[in-house]
Amino acid sequence: MVVTYDSVSVAEARAVIAHGIERRVPLITLTGRLGAGTTAVLRSLVERFVDHCDLALPAAPPAGVADLAVPVLRLLGRPFIDAPVSELLATLGEALDRRAASPRPLALLLDDAESLPDDVLEALAVFGPPDGSDRARLPVVLAGRPGLVARLSSGRLAPLRHGLTIDVRLHTPQPAVSPPEEAAPVPVLRRTARPRTLLLAVLTACLCGATALYLEQPMATFPPEHLPPPAPLRRERPSALAPLLVSPATPAAAPGPAPVPPPAPVPAPAAAPAPAAVPALALAPAPGSPRPPAASEPDMESARRVVAAFQEAVAAGDGETIRSLLAADVRYNGVVGVDAALDDQIWLGRGPERPRFLPPDTAERSDGSVRVESTFTVPFRDVAGKPGEVRGRAVWRVARRGGLLQIVAVDYDVLPGSSAKAPGG
Repeated sequence: MVVTYDSVSVAEARAVIAHGIERRVPLITLTGRLGAGTTAVLRSLVERFVDHCDLALPAAPPAGVADLAVPVLRLLGRPFIDAPVSELLATLGEALDRRAASPRPLALLLDDAESLPDDVLEALAVFGPPDGSDRARLPVVLAGRPGLVARLSSGRLAPLRHGLTIDVRLHTPQPAVSPPEEAAPVPVLRRTARPRTLLLAVLTACLCGATALYLEQPMATFPPEHLPPPAPLRRERPSALAPLLVSPATPAAAPGPAPVPPPAPVPAPAAAPAPAAVPALALAPAPGSPRPPAASEPDMESARRVVAAFQEAVAAGDGETIRSLLAADVRYNGVVGVDAALDDQIWLGRGPERPRFLPPDTAERSDGSVRVESTFTVPFRDVAGKPGEVRGRAVWRVARRGGLLQIVAVDYDVLPGSSAKAPGG
């Protein structure tokens, strides 16, 4: 049986592989084009799950069965023995059978698997499940180029894929390479017959025009009689000198009494300053009344909808929707970062036993965010295959980040004694 996953991110591929290791799937393949991130997936598995799993990742692909046995024996805490291949494989099988009773997951990770020799790939059969079981002694993760799956499906290597196999195809988006832009043609300067004379003429015209604009008056070559008459003076109110002003075309009036000097202008009274606005008194809300939300705070109904969408995405294992609903600095069970939360949520939704959430039953504002609570149930099966379930309370905090409503904190509190076996298990 072959299960295929198409992954578009390193975090999603890592979550699927981690789930397969925990289920002890015999063979997991991870394929992708050059630069897709298959090596990054294997390294992040070792870094993230070093405290929860025993993982072996050789620095280079094994060139023979003896090189393959070295990391496996070190993983099992056994010394290396110099023996023929048949005896070496028998020792590995015996050591793995003794380790089978331990609930701690373990796996062998091999990078650049398309370059492994056939005898090394054939030796992986000893790590498969014993007779009558579908759980591998040692799960094997092979990472390589897309041609790896075709090679494992043909010839002597085909028995490796007879049991349960997970094929993860990594399709991380590659940066588009734009074609080089064509260089613009360099303009060729042509010499005129008299370049220096032309340059002087242009500079002279520019200087003359700039001088005329700056002075805002006609050139001095115009006769005075051709000048336009001055614009009449504008006054807002009649002046005491208005009767004494005569135009040049009007004959002079008879001499009269000496003109009376105009009274000194009375300055206009300064405008009184506008009265300062009296701030409105902030009335304290009545005891027990809900506080109105600030402009940047989400309302409780919108926060409930965000949490409901998150619950549906977790139950479906939809990694892209989960990522869009989580803030980049989300705090997940005390760990900061969206990748940590994304791994666990995808892992929960990809198994046959999906988590179940009840609709949010509590919502309240707190410190600029909305706290939403709900009850959850996660079914599981132990190492012996017996079913059980974990029950608890989930707490989300929803706030605005960049104008969007996002989940900034997720906490799962498991109820004491909730991991009992399910009825009929």
